[in-house]
Amino acid sequence: MAARHLRGAQAALASMTAPPLPRFLRLRWQGQIGVSHLFWVDLLSVATVLNLFVGFASLMILAQRADWWWVVALHALILPYNFFLAASVWRHPRAGGFMKLVSGLWCVGMLAL
Repeated sequence: MAARHLRGAQAALASMTAPPLPRFLRLRWQGQIGVSHLFWVDLLSVATVLNLFVGFASLMILAQRADWWWVVALHALILPYNFFLAASVWRHPRAGGFMKLVSGLWCVGMLAL
């Protein structure tokens, strides 16, 4: 019994002292953050703004007649984050069908952006 409490205390301490980026990713992947925050803030708000910024930057590079592979590389730079967020919504135990559908459509839409 005491060993279980000790492991729980160690895990809690490790989660508080984890570096910000791995902690950010772990909280979302393991469903330890609220599904409404994950869906509305992380996916639909922040990630959409990031995708618009990257899309605009890609168009600026294209307008300056840079090599096409620079445009494709910049556009592809954000894709792992998009897939991660969409998969995190799908994995979340409290995500409903609407959130799963919208996150999938959002991910497909951001591929085209």
